Amino acid sequence: MRMGSREPSEDELRTWFAYVLAVARDEGLSLTDIPLDFDTTSAVTAVADAYPDPSAELIVAAEAAFAGMLDGTNAQRRAEQTRARLLGN
Repeated sequence: MRMGSREPSEDELRTWFAYVLAVARDEGLSLTDIPLDFDTTSAVTAVADAYPDPSAELIVAAEAAFAGMLDGTNAQRRAEQTRARLLGN
């Protein structure tokens, strides 16, 4: 599923996320060879871990994490956390 040297498009990411979330919800599997960030992968893994009955809250959290990946807020939060850790704040 890797795209070689180019970044996947937002449409490709949305398609992959929908597939990964469905597999997590319906089969309890966490697919990791998809270009999703740490927060999104962790949220999808929580859905898979809750199989066969993941809560609506876990699904919503995975969708929110994916939205944060697309809009950059996950990366921004992680950068701020890393900066604070390095500076001792």
